[in-house]
Amino acid sequence: MATAIKAIPTLYGEDAERFLRAAEDAERRYDERGPIDWSKSAGVLMARRMFDPANML
Repeated sequence: MATAIKAIPTLYGEDAERFLRAAEDAERRYDERGPIDWSKSAGVLMARRMFDPANML
């Protein structure tokens, strides 16, 4: 038996404009923060502490 194809939701009007503004604001905030130094990230530091005694790094 064939499976029904579901419609893809599409935004129109004010909803579409609000979504686009939110997406552009999020992209602008992402661009403004600059590159991330992962070597100083809490998760990376924790992993290094865990794996260093096991000589896994």
